[in-house]
Amino acid sequence: MHKIKILRDKHTGIIFDPRSGSHVLREFFSSVTDNTNGGELFNPSLSIDENFINHLDHVHSSMKGKRSFSYLGITKSDDMTDFAACDQDDNENLETLKVEAGFSNYFVFSINSIPYGTRRENLFKKFINSDNIQYIRLKRADLLSSFLSIHFARTNKIWHRTDPNEIIHVPELIKIPMDYIEERLRLHLETDKDIDKYFPDIPTIYYEQFQNNIHNLRNLFEGIPNKIVSNPYIKLGINYKTHVENIDEIEDYYEQFVNDNKEYFPQYFGKLPHVTIPASQGRQPRDLSQLKMAVGI
Repeated sequence: MHKIKILRDKHTGIIFDPRSGSHVLREFFSSVTDNTNGGELFNPSLSIDENFINHLDHVHSSMKGKRSFSYLGITKSDDMTDFAACDQDDNENLETLKVEAGFSNYFVFSINSIPYGTRRENLFKKFINSDNIQYIRLKRADLLSSFLSIHFARTNKIWHRTDPNEIIHVPELIKIPMDYIEERLRLHLETDKDIDKYFPDIPTIYYEQFQNNIHNLRNLFEGIPNKIVSNPYIKLGINYKTHVENIDEIEDYYEQFVNDNKEYFPQYFGKLPHVTIPASQGRQPRDLSQLKMAVGI
């Protein structure tokens, strides 16, 4: 795998899947390049005060001089499961945002690619016309673990730990609706198709390549200064699969879905030798084609 070159004279946009390590990656880029950490500028699952509909007004009035913007994504509902299209100011020129907000440097921001629905395509069309942004695709090889992580984070209202001694309490066993898994997989495929269409040459890295480890992160990129940085984000430390009552049903469905859509899951079929999914993350899909042939299906 070739290292990804980071350009310091451009903004860095991270197109990420939820629970794939985007906070760690964004903080890393911000620290080593001295660019401003813009947070999740485009995430319709997050709400801000409806009085701040205009991006520039919001940034200029309340965030000037701070290291991190507040969330600029707008949604009509606080319901985190609502994937309806969001309303957002049409001015998405990040260079203008930088100037209006009073920043002299560039900044790193994230695009939560999954929940946009029909609006995602229009957003991507605007982004590809910008010549001052470099894009990186961030994925999770063990996609099922990210789905379970999202569910637990929402249930417990805890997305990150700040204290390594903090104990996260979760139910002994929960049953996750199958339609949640099915919808997440459908959205994942739609997102990948849009990204392949509008960003065909985007470099891609997987969470499993760094797993919150700064040293591993540094080895993935070139063109960055050799600075000592730390990672302020701590994983929840939960083996999600042991807390799911219907995990066998979920993993069976996931395995079949992966086999039916192999082109979108190269990590399971030897196509990504640089990505290793830890055995501790549970049962991984196997190639069912030979199995079907053996039993005459």
